Amino acid sequence: GAAIDVGGGTCGTCGGDESEEDDDDGVYGGEEEEGGAAIDVFWGSASREEVSGATGTDTGVAAGESAGVGGAPKKKLTLGLALAKRAVEQSRKERLDGLDKTQLCRDTSGRRYVIKELRADRHKAVIKGMDWLYRFLTKDKCAALFAIGDDAPSVFFEIWYTSADSRIRCKAKGIAASLIEKYEASLLRGGQQTGLGQFFEGMFVLRCKHEMGLDTNGLLEMCDELWRSEGLADTDKLFGVSGRELREVSTNDWLVLLMNVMCLEYNNLLHRKRWPLKWGLLECFVALRHVPLQPPPTDDNSFKKEEFHHAFYLATHIVYAIGAYSVVKTSARDAPWLYKYCRMSLKFWLGQARKKARLGGHDTEEGAAVYVDVDGIAECADVIRGTGLTEATDPLLCAVSVWLIKAQRRNGAFPVWMSGGSEGGHSFYDMLHPTWVSTQCLRDRDFEVGHKRPGNALWAKFMGKLLKESNFETVEYRTSYKRGTAELR
Repeated sequence: GAAIDVGGGTCGTCGGDESEEDDDDGVYGGEEEEGGAAIDVFWGSASREEVSGATGTDTGVAAGESAGVGGAPKKKLTLGLALAKRAVEQSRKERLDGLDKTQLCRDTSGRRYVIKELRADRHKAVIKGMDWLYRFLTKDKCAALFAIGDDAPSVFFEIWYTSADSRIRCKAKGIAASLIEKYEASLLRGGQQTGLGQFFEGMFVLRCKHEMGLDTNGLLEMCDELWRSEGLADTDKLFGVSGRELREVSTNDWLVLLMNVMCLEYNNLLHRKRWPLKWGLLECFVALRHVPLQPPPTDDNSFKKEEFHHAFYLATHIVYAIGAYSVVKTSARDAPWLYKYCRMSLKFWLGQARKKARLGGHDTEEGAAVYVDVDGIAECADVIRGTGLTEATDPLLCAVSVWLIKAQRRNGAFPVWMSGGSEGGHSFYDMLHPTWVSTQCLRDRDFEVGHKRPGNALWAKFMGKLLKESNFETVEYRTSYKRGTAELR
């Protein structure tokens, strides 16, 4: 139905984008609907255990590898595995054919999944991800927690806020409270940042503690003192840019600026404009309508690739600003151009993932050379799920969920794949972020639960008015996804 394509690329002209055919075919490989031996182009449609059971042999060596099992030649092994996979797929098809259509969902290739089973797999992945995150942040006397800063405890705050599963909410809240107390103690002692940096760290932690009903007196005193001593009543000084020059801010610099402004606006709603601003999110959103977002590159132009990286994360964080980091349900109707951009970017990354898999995956030299942004895939999925869509109503979201579940490692972490680099020598944040956003995006949402939080209703009202006043439904530039360009009108 039409609801599936909300914010998608088939909507013709929206927000200044060219009317272009939005083709989902081939983005995510899977089961063929009619005949043939369907083989999942990412991971193989049949698991090692399924194939082993069908052939009665160990499948420790995948089809296509040079070595055989028990001395069998490569050609014979490949043929045997292909026949086994075909048998497994036929059995799977017969099982799914026997289920009611309301019990099934489809990915972008048409491959079917049982909704209940996929939800159970997502829940398991979320729990594993949370366990890994907690171990990572508390290892070596909380070294990663103190190095990363307020983002670290915020991971669990965000999971707690609108998770549909009460077990996940309870677990996340307990971890968030524990990590916040540890980090706050260091922050109040000046053991983290000082001056302006300390103020913003305090602002983000303050929001978490207030919403969770924890004592905030120490943080309020610290932030009030820094507000006075650092002269932060000057909004230009506070955010490091003049309100009159917002259109000149680079795509790369917008992300941090936008999140800082959002946090101040949110806390001012909670604390009745305790830290008054001369300009804020309204002015930011007006300016952002004039900041072209580079679409996915269509060639090897290095400049476009770098610009796309910055533009892509700005796009997802504009959505996070609208929803105050996923605390309220968002709508693609508020900014069709923005949600289309996120969906087109997600399709690009899934296309890269398919290419990487066909070259043997990350463990081969050819596969490792194909960059797939795991973090980006997860953030786009988070954006889509934040509108209320699910695997049952959006094939693209279904495809991402399956891909992420299979990408998760046994210890609960998700791959750290960096453009042009290996998996070694990364910062704590680099190692945290893929698992943070992947765990976040796989959880079910209950926005009615979130509506009970102190700032939720206030933010929804504030943002609804702001979107109308900024005319954020449209932008002042034209995007061509076919040419990979974005230009001011």
